[in-house]
Amino acid sequence: MSRRTAGPLTTQSSKAEVVGYLIGAVTAQAFIAWLVMLTIGALHSAYPEVEPIGYGASVLAVLAMNLVAALIRKALGK
Repeated sequence: MSRRTAGPLTTQSSKAEVVGYLIGAVTAQAFIAWLVMLTIGALHSAYPEVEPIGYGASVLAVLAMNLVAALIRKALGK
């Protein structure tokens, strides 16, 4: 029986595969948000005009960037 792929998970994915994918996705988003926070902090150290942001704001920024990327991907038909 062949699996039809619709992204990283298939239509016949087990619960363990779904939970594993979600744990990896959430961990990756948290790490990216941490890197964004560190990058903005480094820019603030070099250029005081750049306002520092906390972890919560960087999480929201990463989620917004992912949303914009998904909308662009959908608009381009990919």
